[in-house]
Amino acid sequence: MYATGDWSMTQLHRELTARGLTTRATPRRASKPIRLSSLQRILTNPYYKGDITYHGVTYRGQYTPIVPVEVWAQVQTVLGMHTTAADASQIHDHYLKCSVFCGQCGHRLLITHARNKYGKIYPYVVCAGRQRNRDSCSRQAMPISRVEQLVEDHYRHVQITPGVRQAVSGMILAEFDRLINDRSDELARLTGNRDRLHHEQTKLMEAHYADAVPLELLRSE
Repeated sequence: MYATGDWSMTQLHRELTARGLTTRATPRRASKPIRLSSLQRILTNPYYKGDITYHGVTYRGQYTPIVPVEVWAQVQTVLGMHTTAADASQIHDHYLKCSVFCGQCGHRLLITHARNKYGKIYPYVVCAGRQRNRDSCSRQAMPISRVEQLVEDHYRHVQITPGVRQAVSGMILAEFDRLINDRSDELARLTGNRDRLHHEQTKLMEAHYADAVPLELLRSE
Protein backbone atom coordinates (compact mmCIF):
# COMPACT_ATOMS: atom_id res chain seq x y z
CA MET A 1 0.00 0.00 0.00
CA TYR A 2 2.64 2.51 1.08
CA ALA A 3 4.91 1.68 -1.87
CA THR A 4 2.33 3.15 -4.27
CA GLY A 5 3.07 6.64 -2.95
CA ASP A 6 -0.64 7.38 -2.56
CA TRP A 7 -0.66 6.96 1.22
CA SER A 8 0.87 9.11 3.92
CA MET A 9 2.24 7.50 7.07
CA THR A 10 -0.73 8.79 9.08
CA GLN A 11 -3.24 7.47 6.56
CA LEU A 12 -1.58 4.05 6.49
CA HIS A 13 -1.52 3.92 10.28
CA ARG A 14 -5.20 4.79 10.44
CA GLU A 15 -6.08 2.16 7.83
CA LEU A 16 -4.08 -0.62 9.50
CA THR A 17 -5.55 0.24 12.89
CA ALA A 18 -9.04 0.04 11.41
CA ARG A 19 -8.18 -3.39 9.99
CA GLY A 20 -7.20 -4.61 13.45
CA LEU A 21 -3.40 -4.55 13.34
CA THR A 22 -2.07 -4.87 16.90
CA THR A 23 1.16 -5.65 18.68
CA ARG A 24 1.90 -9.23 19.67
CA ALA A 25 0.69 -10.18 23.14
CA THR A 26 3.26 -11.29 25.75
CA PRO A 27 2.85 -12.88 29.18
CA ARG A 28 3.14 -9.44 30.75
CA ARG A 29 1.57 -7.21 28.10
CA ALA A 30 -1.69 -7.50 26.24
CA SER A 31 -1.84 -6.72 22.54
CA LYS A 32 -2.72 -3.15 21.60
CA PRO A 33 -2.98 -1.05 18.44
CA ILE A 34 0.39 -0.43 16.86
CA ARG A 35 1.85 3.04 17.33
CA LEU A 36 2.78 5.35 14.47
CA SER A 37 6.46 5.31 15.45
CA SER A 38 6.42 1.49 15.48
CA LEU A 39 4.92 1.45 11.99
CA GLN A 40 7.71 3.66 10.70
CA ARG A 41 10.31 1.34 12.24
CA ILE A 42 8.64 -1.61 10.50
CA LEU A 43 8.76 0.12 7.12
CA THR A 44 12.47 0.89 7.49
CA ASN A 45 13.51 -2.46 9.00
CA PRO A 46 15.63 -4.44 6.48
CA TYR A 47 14.61 -7.68 8.21
CA TYR A 48 11.45 -7.78 6.09
CA LYS A 49 13.47 -7.95 2.86
CA GLY A 50 15.66 -10.75 4.16
CA ASP A 51 18.56 -8.90 5.83
CA ILE A 52 19.66 -9.07 9.47
CA THR A 53 21.72 -6.33 11.11
CA TYR A 54 23.99 -7.35 13.97
CA HIS A 55 26.43 -4.96 15.65
CA GLY A 56 26.18 -2.61 12.70
CA VAL A 57 26.89 -5.32 10.11
CA THR A 58 24.17 -6.52 7.71
CA TYR A 59 23.93 -10.24 6.91
CA ARG A 60 21.70 -12.11 4.48
CA GLY A 61 19.14 -14.04 6.50
CA GLN A 62 18.55 -17.76 6.06
CA TYR A 63 14.79 -17.36 5.70
CA THR A 64 12.27 -16.41 3.07
CA PRO A 65 11.91 -12.58 2.87
CA ILE A 66 8.52 -11.28 3.88
CA VAL A 67 8.47 -8.68 1.08
CA PRO A 68 10.41 -8.53 -2.21
CA VAL A 69 13.54 -6.41 -2.22
CA GLU A 70 12.06 -4.20 -4.95
CA VAL A 71 8.99 -3.41 -2.83
CA TRP A 72 11.13 -2.61 0.22
CA ALA A 73 13.33 -0.30 -1.86
CA GLN A 74 10.27 1.47 -3.28
CA VAL A 75 8.99 2.03 0.26
CA GLN A 76 12.30 3.66 1.20
CA THR A 77 12.02 5.91 -1.86
CA VAL A 78 8.51 6.99 -0.89
CA LEU A 79 9.62 7.62 2.68
CA GLY A 80 12.45 9.79 1.40
CA MET A 81 10.12 11.75 -0.88
CA HIS A 82 7.65 12.39 1.93
CA THR A 83 10.44 13.50 4.25
CA THR A 84 11.85 15.83 1.59
CA ALA A 85 8.40 17.25 0.88
CA ALA A 86 7.79 17.86 4.57
CA ASP A 87 11.14 19.65 4.94
CA ALA A 88 10.66 21.62 1.74
CA SER A 89 7.23 22.82 2.76
CA GLN A 90 8.80 24.36 5.86
CA ILE A 91 11.77 25.88 4.07
CA HIS A 92 10.20 27.10 0.82
CA ASP A 93 7.45 29.69 0.99
CA HIS A 94 4.90 30.75 -1.59
CA TYR A 95 2.62 33.74 -1.96
CA LEU A 96 -0.46 31.49 -2.17
CA LYS A 97 0.32 29.79 1.13
CA CYS A 98 -2.64 29.94 3.57
CA SER A 99 -4.80 31.74 1.00
CA VAL A 100 -6.28 29.03 -1.26
CA PHE A 101 -8.89 26.41 -0.34
CA CYS A 102 -10.27 23.24 -1.89
CA GLY A 103 -13.36 23.82 -4.02
CA GLN A 104 -14.76 20.39 -3.12
CA CYS A 105 -14.44 20.08 0.66
CA GLY A 106 -13.41 23.59 1.70
CA HIS A 107 -10.21 22.56 3.48
CA ARG A 108 -7.03 24.54 3.07
CA LEU A 109 -4.72 23.68 0.18
CA LEU A 110 -1.22 22.93 1.44
CA ILE A 111 2.03 23.71 -0.35
CA THR A 112 4.32 20.68 -0.64
CA HIS A 113 7.36 19.66 -2.65
CA ALA A 114 8.16 16.25 -4.13
CA ARG A 115 11.58 15.18 -5.37
CA ASN A 116 12.00 12.62 -8.13
CA LYS A 117 14.82 10.07 -8.28
CA TYR A 118 16.98 12.55 -10.21
CA GLY A 119 16.76 15.14 -7.44
CA LYS A 120 14.43 17.55 -9.24
CA ILE A 121 11.84 19.20 -6.97
CA TYR A 122 8.25 19.62 -8.10
CA PRO A 123 6.00 21.98 -6.09
CA TYR A 124 2.42 20.85 -5.61
CA VAL A 125 -0.68 21.82 -3.69
CA VAL A 126 -2.57 19.10 -1.83
CA CYS A 127 -5.91 19.20 -0.03
CA ALA A 128 -5.59 19.04 3.75
CA GLY A 129 -8.96 17.30 3.96
CA ARG A 130 -7.85 14.54 1.59
CA GLN A 131 -4.63 14.08 3.58
CA ARG A 132 -6.62 13.55 6.78
CA ASN A 133 -9.26 11.31 5.21
CA ARG A 134 -9.01 10.02 1.65
CA ASP A 135 -12.76 9.37 1.55
CA SER A 136 -13.73 12.95 2.38
CA CYS A 137 -12.39 14.53 -0.83
CA SER A 138 -11.38 13.34 -4.28
CA ARG A 139 -9.19 16.36 -5.10
CA GLN A 140 -5.89 15.14 -6.51
CA ALA A 141 -2.57 16.92 -5.98
CA MET A 142 -2.05 19.71 -8.53
CA PRO A 143 1.15 21.36 -9.78
CA ILE A 144 1.39 24.77 -8.18
CA SER A 145 1.88 26.38 -11.59
CA ARG A 146 -1.63 25.22 -12.52
CA VAL A 147 -3.09 26.74 -9.35
CA GLU A 148 -1.26 30.01 -10.05
CA GLN A 149 -2.80 30.10 -13.52
CA LEU A 150 -6.29 29.44 -12.13
CA VAL A 151 -5.89 32.27 -9.61
CA GLU A 152 -4.72 34.64 -12.36
CA ASP A 153 -7.67 33.66 -14.56
CA HIS A 154 -10.07 34.30 -11.69
CA TYR A 155 -8.76 37.79 -10.95
CA ARG A 156 -9.00 38.78 -14.61
CA HIS A 157 -12.76 38.70 -14.13
CA VAL A 158 -12.81 40.46 -10.76
CA GLN A 159 -13.88 44.08 -11.20
CA ILE A 160 -13.91 46.77 -8.50
CA THR A 161 -16.95 49.00 -8.55
CA PRO A 162 -16.45 52.78 -8.65
CA GLY A 163 -17.87 53.06 -5.13
CA VAL A 164 -15.43 50.51 -3.69
CA ARG A 165 -12.54 52.09 -5.59
CA GLN A 166 -13.39 55.52 -4.17
CA ALA A 167 -13.74 54.14 -0.64
CA VAL A 168 -10.40 52.32 -0.79
CA SER A 169 -8.72 55.41 -2.24
CA GLY A 170 -10.11 57.54 0.59
CA MET A 171 -8.85 55.06 3.21
CA ILE A 172 -5.37 55.03 1.69
CA LEU A 173 -5.16 58.82 1.48
CA ALA A 174 -6.41 59.16 5.07
CA GLU A 175 -3.75 56.71 6.24
CA PHE A 176 -1.05 58.68 4.40
CA ASP A 177 -2.28 61.91 6.04
CA ARG A 178 -2.13 60.25 9.46
CA LEU A 179 1.41 59.03 8.89
CA ILE A 180 2.53 62.46 7.68
CA ASN A 181 0.94 64.16 10.70
CA ASP A 182 2.56 61.70 13.07
CA ARG A 183 5.95 62.32 11.49
CA SER A 184 5.39 66.08 11.62
CA ASP A 185 4.52 65.90 15.34
CA GLU A 186 7.57 63.74 16.02
CA LEU A 187 9.79 66.13 14.05
CA ALA A 188 8.42 69.08 15.99
CA ARG A 189 9.07 67.32 19.30
CA LEU A 190 12.65 66.45 18.35
CA THR A 191 13.28 69.99 17.09
CA GLY A 192 11.97 71.40 20.36
CA ASN A 193 14.27 69.13 22.38
CA ARG A 194 17.22 70.14 20.25
CA ASP A 195 16.50 73.86 20.71
CA ARG A 196 16.04 73.41 24.47
CA LEU A 197 19.36 71.57 24.84
CA HIS A 198 21.14 74.15 22.72
CA HIS A 199 19.68 76.95 24.87
CA GLU A 200 20.76 75.24 28.10
CA GLN A 201 24.22 74.69 26.69
CA THR A 202 24.50 78.38 25.77
CA LYS A 203 23.36 79.49 29.24
CA LEU A 204 25.86 77.13 30.89
CA MET A 205 28.72 78.48 28.79
CA GLU A 206 27.71 82.06 29.59
CA ALA A 207 27.65 81.23 33.30
CA HIS A 208 31.13 79.74 33.05
CA TYR A 209 32.51 82.79 31.28
CA ALA A 210 31.04 84.91 34.07
CA ASP A 211 32.91 82.72 36.61
CA ALA A 212 29.59 81.49 38.01
CA VAL A 213 30.28 77.84 37.11
CA PRO A 214 33.67 76.22 37.97
CA LEU A 215 35.47 74.40 35.18
CA GLU A 216 35.28 71.07 37.07
CA LEU A 217 31.48 71.33 37.31
CA LEU A 218 31.25 72.27 33.63
CA ARG A 219 33.29 69.21 32.68
CA SER A 220 31.03 66.95 34.75
CA GLU A 221 27.96 68.38 33.06
